[in-house]
Amino acid sequence: MYNGVVSFLRNAFQDRFRRFLIICLVILGIVLIVRSQHGAEPIPVVPDQPPSIEALVITKERYGHCYLIQADALKYKVGREQKYDIECIASHPEGFALKYEWECTDGEISENCADGSGITWTAPNRSNPNVAVTVTVSDVGNNMMSESITLNVVSCSACTFRGC
Repeated sequence: MYNGVVSFLRNAFQDRFRRFLIICLVILGIVLIVRSQHGAEPIPVVPDQPPSIEALVITKERYGHCYLIQADALKYKVGREQKYDIECIASHPEGFALKYEWECTDGEISENCADGSGITWTAPNRSNPNVAVTVTVSDVGNNMMSESITLNVVSCSACTFRGC
């Protein structure tokens, strides 16, 4: 068997065309091996854990009114037609970038942060005891976490908001 291979190669190198073809194939093989070593992209890492939402913070200071009372952990009384800033404080345990999606059952949302972590919410012009503003935070692996705050939209009066 060995003698047959040696004999075949000796005959192949005596013919100019076969010699050229073998040399080209060897060079092409070397180029492909080197190219695959340098051109390989890293395999993207998919996060194992979902993002976490530490807090939803609602503030009124930027708008110069006093129509905000915290009823309990995630429930607030707010004034009709007033603007509020709502910020989501979130992180990812593995350090991945986050995407924020906001929605509300009443009122209007407009973004006020370039990364989407904060919005401006405008209360509706009518009373509504159960408005929910919800944020869904996701990562590149489509792991998601959601959190909501409940807003009780009431009349802007001195009775409801003492000290205004």
